[in-house]
Amino acid sequence: MDNFHVIPFKCCGTPRCYIYPFSISIFIYILIGFNQNSLKMSSDEIEARKILGVQLGHCLAYILPQSDVAIKYPSFVPLFDQLLDGIPLNNGAQKFYLNKETNSNRVFIPVKSLTIYGIDDPRYWKLSWLEEWGKKVNIAEVVGISRFDVRGLVKAALLTPKVIYIVVFVVLLHIDAKGWTSPVNLIVKKPDGSKIESKISLEGKPRGEYFEVIVGELTLDDRGCADTSVIEFGMYEHGSQPKSGLVLKGGLFRSKASAGCPHADTK
Repeated sequence: MDNFHVIPFKCCGTPRCYIYPFSISIFIYILIGFNQNSLKMSSDEIEARKILGVQLGHCLAYILPQSDVAIKYPSFVPLFDQLLDGIPLNNGAQKFYLNKETNSNRVFIPVKSLTIYGIDDPRYWKLSWLEEWGKKVNIAEVVGISRFDVRGLVKAALLTPKVIYIVVFVVLLHIDAKGWTSPVNLIVKKPDGSKIESKISLEGKPRGEYFEVIVGELTLDDRGCADTSVIEFGMYEHGSQPKSGLVLKGGLFRSKASAGCPHADTK
C-alpha cells in the first residue's frame, strides 16, 4: 500500500475531486458504464457514448476545461446535446461544436477574435448584433474602407485529425454593397508553415443572405491533444477602391463532408 496516495484530478465538471492513481482505469470504467447491458442504457445514451468515445475522444479532456459555461458531465446524453448545440470557449474567443454526422469537431471564430484592419474606427466598420437561434452574435459591417484585411487563427488541438477541413468566412453582401469588383485574396497557413493561397470575386455572389467564402482546405496530422500549433487564415484586398456593404459574421472550420453555411447558421 506504499503507493496508495491521493492526487488531485480534474473531473466531473467540478473544480477538483480526488482519486487514487492505480484506480484511474477502474474509475473510467465505472464512470462511462462500459457494460451497457448491466446499466440498461437507452439508445440515445449508447449513441452518445459511442460518439464521444470510451475515454472522451475529440480532445475533449483538453477542450472542456476551456468552456465558459458549466459542462453537463459525467452524464453523456446531456453533454452530447450540449456539444451539438455548441459551447463558448475562452471568454467567447471561439465556439466549439461536435458535428454528429461527420463525428468531427467544428470551430466558429466570432468577429471579436479576428484581427480586422480599422475595426475600431467607425468610419470604416460598424459593429452590431445578429439574433440567431435565440442568441446574439456580434457582426461587423464595412461602412467604407479601401484596405480590407481580416485575419484569424485556430489552435490545431481544437480540430479533429485526419479530417478534411474547409476554412471559411461567413459573410453577407447588402443589396447596395459597392467596391467589390476586384478579387479578394485568400490565405491559409498550415502548422508546418506551408500556405494555400487563392482569389475569389465577390461581385457575383448573392445579395442579402449569408454565404461562405471558402478560404481553403486542410487535413491535420494527429499530433495529440497537447499540440500547440495554430492554423492562420485570412482574406484581404488592399486596392484603392472604397468598399462598403459587406457584413462579416466570423470564421468557421468545418468538415468538408458536413453541411455548409448558406445562410446564418454556423452549426
